[in-house]
Amino acid sequence: MAGGSAFEDRMRQLRGRFVERSRTDAEEVRAIRCHLKAGEPVSPEVLTHLFKTVHALAGAAGLFGFETVSEAALQVERILRAGETSAAEIAPSLAELGARLDEVVEAR
Repeated sequence: MAGGSAFEDRMRQLRGRFVERSRTDAEEVRAIRCHLKAGEPVSPEVLTHLFKTVHALAGAAGLFGFETVSEAALQVERILRAGETSAAEIAPSLAELGARLDEVVEAR
């Protein structure tokens, strides 16, 4: 079954790219969380970017078997969708997402 092997190889390659991208995503999540915790305003553009990032993470993480990342990303997405952008509302969920992304990167 050569087709199955090619598919599996491609999925391994894509999973590896997801893990590498997780490093960048974790850094972005940490930076936004730090701004929020410091009481600094976060622009609507940054929040829109964060929403798109966590939405993509939720789906891709689930596809590649990283359920804890998917669940943490979904939690941040729900908070943002509800319009919550205060540090008290979003910082704990961002911390959780960052920790789960770090686990993915460290496990590699």
